[in-house]
Order: sequence, then C-alpha cells, then structure tokens
Amino acid sequence: MLSSLFSRDPKSSFPWDLSLKSYCSNNGLQISNTFKKSDNLQKGTCFFTSQINGDELKTQIQKLKTLKHPNILSYFDSLETNDTIYLITEECKPLHQYINDSNLKGIHLEMFTSWGMYQILNLLKFLHNDVKINHGSIRRNIYVTPSGDWKLAGFEASQSFSSSKNDLSQFCIILWEIFNGFNDGMLNPKAPGKMPEKLHNVYKKMASSKTSAQEILNESAFFNGLIDNLDLFPGEIAKHKILPRLILCYEFGDAGVHILSPLFKIGTLLDETEYQKMIVPCIAKLFTSNDRSIRVRLLEKIEEFAPHMQSNDINEKIYINITNGFNDPSPAIREMTVKAIVHFADKLNYNNLNVDLMKYLARIQGTDENPGARTNSTICLGKIACYIDPSHRQKILLSAFTRALKDPFPPNRIAGILAMSATQQFYSLSEVANRILPALGPATFDSEKQVRDQAFKSLKGFIDKLEKVSENPDLLEEMESQVKAGGKGGMLSGEKLPAWAGWAFKSLSEKLYKGSPQPGNQLSKPTEIKKESKTINVSDKFENTVQQKNELSDDWEDAKDNDITNTTPKDDTSSTNGWDCDDDILEDIDDIKPINIKKTNPIPTKKLPMNEDDFFSDAFERQTKKVGTKSTALKLGSKKNIISTKKSTIDDEINSIFELDNMKMSSSNNLSDSLESKEALKEKRRLEIAARNEKKKAELAAKRAAKLSSNTDN
Repeated sequence: MLSSLFSRDPKSSFPWDLSLKSYCSNNGLQISNTFKKSDNLQKGTCFFTSQINGDELKTQIQKLKTLKHPNILSYFDSLETNDTIYLITEECKPLHQYINDSNLKGIHLEMFTSWGMYQILNLLKFLHNDVKINHGSIRRNIYVTPSGDWKLAGFEASQSFSSSKNDLSQFCIILWEIFNGFNDGMLNPKAPGKMPEKLHNVYKKMASSKTSAQEILNESAFFNGLIDNLDLFPGEIAKHKILPRLILCYEFGDAGVHILSPLFKIGTLLDETEYQKMIVPCIAKLFTSNDRSIRVRLLEKIEEFAPHMQSNDINEKIYINITNGFNDPSPAIREMTVKAIVHFADKLNYNNLNVDLMKYLARIQGTDENPGARTNSTICLGKIACYIDPSHRQKILLSAFTRALKDPFPPNRIAGILAMSATQQFYSLSEVANRILPALGPATFDSEKQVRDQAFKSLKGFIDKLEKVSENPDLLEEMESQVKAGGKGGMLSGEKLPAWAGWAFKSLSEKLYKGSPQPGNQLSKPTEIKKESKTINVSDKFENTVQQKNELSDDWEDAKDNDITNTTPKDDTSSTNGWDCDDDILEDIDDIKPINIKKTNPIPTKKLPMNEDDFFSDAFERQTKKVGTKSTALKLGSKKNIISTKKSTIDDEINSIFELDNMKMSSSNNLSDSLESKEALKEKRRLEIAARNEKKKAELAAKRAAKLSSNTDN
C-alpha cells in the first residue's frame, strides 16, 4: 500500500489539466491549452519540455515568479516530473501565431500593433530603468492574450542592464515582420517596407543605437494618436480593455500627461458606478503628482470629472492638492486654480469653503501680479456666492466687489460690477444704499466706456429696487428674502432674477476671463489701455475687453508645461496689505473683523477711512498710493525732527485723504460748487490738523520744561 502511494503520478494531483496536445512550438517549448480541473471555465496556457532541455524553462519559471508587471506573462503554477517540466500561465498565444489566426488587416492591424508597441516599450522602460536588466531574447517571447494585450516571457537570457540597443533592435525586427511577413533568417532591422507611415518615425528611433525606451515613450506617439482613434475601438473594448491598461500603465510606468486625454474620453462611456470605481481613484492619485504638466492638464479637464466626484473625495483627497496651485510661482497655474474652484465649490465642506478658500481668494484678488488671476477671482466669488455661508456672505461679497471696482485693470472693474449685480439678492437694502451705490458712483466716470456702461446699468437697477420698496414698504421682506437664505441650492437661474440683473448673470455665467497681459507687463494705469470702440457689446464678457498696445495675451486653454515651469516666484515681501499674516486674522471666520495693519514707522499717518465690515484690505490702492513722507530716515530719539516732519506733511496727508475723489474732469459750470466744497473741506481739515499739532507741540514743550525744572532742583 505504501509503495503504491509513493509511486502515484504527480500529474493526477496537479490542479491543471495536462492531457491536451500541443498546438504549436516556440523557442523549443511545446505549447498547449489547459484549464483548471476544479473550474473548467478558468483557462490557461501550458508550456512544457523534456527534463533534458529544461534548464531554460526552469530559469524562466523562477523569473516569472518574481517579476510582476502588467505586461509580463502571469505565472499560475508549475510542475516537474521525471521526464517533463510544465509551466502554467495565463491564456495566451505567441505573437506570430496570434496574427496568423486573427487575420488582422489594414487599420485594425495598425491599431493592434500600436497598442502592443506601447505596452512592450513601457515594459522595457520598467526593466531597463527600474529592474536594471536586459531581456536579451524579445523576438520570439512576445505573447498575446485573448483581450489583445502583449505580454513578455522567456527571461532565461536576461542579464544586468548595459544598453537598450539589443532589446530595441529585436523589437524593431518584430515590427517589421508583422507587416512584411515573419522571417527567422532576418538578423537586423531593414527598411520599413509595408509598415504604415505613422509608425516609421518610431521604428527608425528604435533602430537607432542612440535612443532608449523612455525617450521613445516621452514622444507619446501612441497616445497622441489614440485620442483621435478611440472611436475605432468598440465601446466595450475601450471600457474593459484599454481603460484598465491605461490606468495600469500610469501606475507602473508613469505614462505622463498624455494619458489623461484618452482616459477622460473613455470615461464618458462609463456609467456612474463604473466611473467611481475606475476613474475617481486614478484622479485622486494623479492630483498628488509632482509633475506640473499633469496638474495643469487636470485643472484644464476639471469640468469633465468634477460632477462625478463625491464630496468626501474632494474634501479629503483632492482639495488640499488643488489649493497648492494658489501658491504656485507660475501665474498660469494660479489663474487656472481659481477657474477650477468654480466646478466643485458646491461640494466643499464648511471650513474648506468659508474659511480656507476665502483666504486664498482674498490673497489672489488683492496681491496677485497677474491681472487675469485677480479678475477671475472676482468672477469666481460671483459664481460661488450662493454656497458661502449666509452669516458672512454679504461682508465678503461687498468687500471683494468694491475692491474690484478700484483695480487698475478694467476687466476686473467690469467683473466687480457684473458680480455685484448678479448677486443682488444677497444684499440688504441698507447695504445697497450705504455701500453699493457710493461704490458704483465713481465707476460712472471711469476712463473706460465699458466700465461706465456697466456702472450705469447696475446703478439704475439698484435704484429701481430701492424705489419700489420706498413706494411699497411691504416689499422689503420679499426683496431681502435671499439675504439670509442658505447656500447649496445653486446660483439662481436667470429666470428668477429681476430683468435688470439678467444681463449681469448671463455674462457671469459664461466663460471665465481668458485674455490677460503677461505678469511682467500687466497694466498699472487705466490710461495705458488701448481704447475700444464704444459699440462693444459687454454681454460678450471679457474676451473682447482689453488689448494692450503690444497685443500681449495669455490663453490658458492652450497652456503648455514649458510655459509654466520656467517661472520664478514673485517677491511677496513687497506687499504691505497685511495678508502675510492672514492665518492669524481669519482663525475664526465667524468673527470677521477689519484688518489692522501694524506699522513699524514711528510717525502715525492718517489711514483712509475703511468700513468696519471690510473683509478684504484695499491692496491695489495701498500699493500705488503712499501716505506721508520718508520718515524712516529720521532718528527715533529726535523729537524736534518729528515735530517738523509733521508740520511739513500736513498738505500731503490731506491730499492723500481726498486722493480717490480727484478725477480728471472737464471744466464745467455745474461742477464749480463741488470743487469749492472740496476746497472748503480741505481748508477746514488743514486748520484742524494744524491746531492738533500746535497742541502736541505745546505738550512736548511743557514736558521738556518740567524735565529741566526737575534737573535744576536736583
């Protein structure tokens, strides 16, 4: 009984069937189909040879057990008997056998070859760069699975990496054979022959001894063509075969930015469940990439995938990576980040939206050197206004939009007016009368006609709103019904807005601002801007608003990575708007207070009056209008110098107070009263300041006398 136990055939207990006959041979190995005995639906391929010639197969078994890659043939099992060695792998066929059996021709053969060529190049990059080995015998060791994926086996000749030349040269011969016929006697690559022209350049690069798999992949020839040819693949093949391989190629081989276009195109074929399972995890991982070109492309495509993202994924995995773009040294990425915020603001949690995001937008709108980013931050606030918490929405919006009205860049001034009008339902009538109307007044005399036109439209609308309530006070509650209304309901549709605000809503709902000067050449004065025709239609928004004399503009739709990486961070130390310490200012968003900027200058200067609800500091005005004189040159201990300096700066101080009100106005009789009134106010203020300084001078003299008297007594 024991003798029968030890003499039992090991094949009988082997889980895979070994009874099928070989259908072909390859590299000295017999190949047959097999299946699992416990489940005959699970197919596999059996490679076998005699023990006498089995050394190479034994080596291959060891290699396949340890090497893992989507394009390395998957090892299932193996068995050694007295006379035979068996290797079981996933179901496959040798490449030449697959092509002969499938009868592929024309565009189908070209696409099949392009796909396989990319897979093998990606694998060679992995072997050469990461594993540091040469395969050594690629030519007859490529296998194809039933799904059309190319896999590599036969690692018995592999050795330490020295050069890509041998592997790429053998791969060239394979490509030539696919289109010109298999020829075992061919030893070196030949002219392309019947090979399609689209593959000629890649074929020649691989035949060159001066290239590598990584360099060829960086050309992204396959992916550049794949996006245009995806329609040639059946939808099921694209979803279940190409898409998983695209994701795996990125995870294992870092396929680069060009993988994103076909990834998102195939994503449109998926239902919501499939999208959440296959695309969303990949997007979350892509956002952690340090590759700036990938981040740019994700920001460009965010409109396509944002609707599919869940709130938890955005707040926990994606938001922090997106906000890194606000601090990026590249103006392009900062501006694109602002644009991207609009598409997922409705899914942000309270802190991310009302605390963190508001800090970033405040900094961008107030200090960014790129006028396009400042303009888009204004538009962004207008678009996401309905999601901001009502308890401080009114403060944020009014402060932001009134600041935009003072921006030297005309499109931002227009954006401020449009945003203020489109969000009119969020302001109490008291704020309309006390803040909005006074803020819009100067815009009616702006140097740009487009700004003036928008200001007049907006003024008429707000005045009409006040007039209706004045005639019928019962309308007050209805007019202010949205002021404290919760967000998350989406922006009011144009149909629900009053007719006068519809034009602003339509403009704000269109594309974000695209054209803006280069950061180093942005405009600082309205007078530097080329005048547009007075017949311009402002509902076209900002695409046609401003053209510089040098015709400088940026179109972020076509942003290239090489335009972004060669930038240097701007020096934030020159900013005096107080946002360097905004983390301290905005620790609790519910306790929003005016921003107090501490000055190290011992000479107190008169600050322009600011409303106590002003959430945003007036960055542009503070950068362009300096109050007082160069008192830092004075010695701190010199009281005499301090007094004399105060006397000499009275006129400067008064002029700074009225600086915003001084506009270039034509001489007219109906303006004389206004000018006289201003002069009277100036004179009154001059006398008050002079009296105050005399009083302080007397106090200092009294202190000095008291000190002298004390010294005399001693």
